[in-house]
Amino acid sequence: MKLIFRFLIFAPLFIYSLMSFAQTRETSRNSDMWFLNDTKYNMGEHWRFENEVHLRRTSWLADDKQILIRPSVSYAINPAIRFHVGYTHVVTYPYGDQPVILKTPENNFWVQTILYHEVERVKFSHRYRLEERWIGQAVGQQDGSYEIDGSVHKSRFRYRITCTKKIADSKSYFIFFDELFINTSKDAGLNRFDQNWVYGGIGYEFSPALKLEMGYMWQLIEKPNGIQYESNNVIHFFAFYTIASK
Repeated sequence: MKLIFRFLIFAPLFIYSLMSFAQTRETSRNSDMWFLNDTKYNMGEHWRFENEVHLRRTSWLADDKQILIRPSVSYAINPAIRFHVGYTHVVTYPYGDQPVILKTPENNFWVQTILYHEVERVKFSHRYRLEERWIGQAVGQQDGSYEIDGSVHKSRFRYRITCTKKIADSKSYFIFFDELFINTSKDAGLNRFDQNWVYGGIGYEFSPALKLEMGYMWQLIEKPNGIQYESNNVIHFFAFYTIASK
């Protein structure tokens, strides 16, 4: 228990120190609003189909940032362990002061394990995800323009710790998570850090089938060149639907 709370306290401080170091380099700051629709279809006691649709906009809704579609299938061994296999299609748009050259597609196949437990009425989950990514490659043309031609393969590991606490006996709850992204590609070299997300929010469970949530997230991104960084303020809106099989 003490180790968990030390992580929750010191991990954001470590990232803040990294951010202070990053300020000596090129740091772009963006103000985002992200929307998520997460629909789960429980197929009996163990199996589940799930689909996430993410719409991410920046400059306070003025510009496109990303669109993600993420279907998956999962199997719960017991209430404490669930395994997932999934696919994500991502489209990243040019945005901010450090834009990509073109609207860039990504096809991403992943596996993950989530572990659940509860301590002193606080619910914890630990998510471990391995991603194999094929990212569209912008290739220069003879006329000076660029086109997406082929893809580059990258791999990445993600770890997220989430804490959820009900507000008294109400249907409302507080939620916090910290997620670290690590590059695992062979060509990553010393550039292993990819991103970190620190999030705090509040949610309301209208029924077992519907939850709504909103919160604030700080997103720190290190670009592949190791020189450019993004420090983003993000407002999140979530809608979670759960459908039980008959």
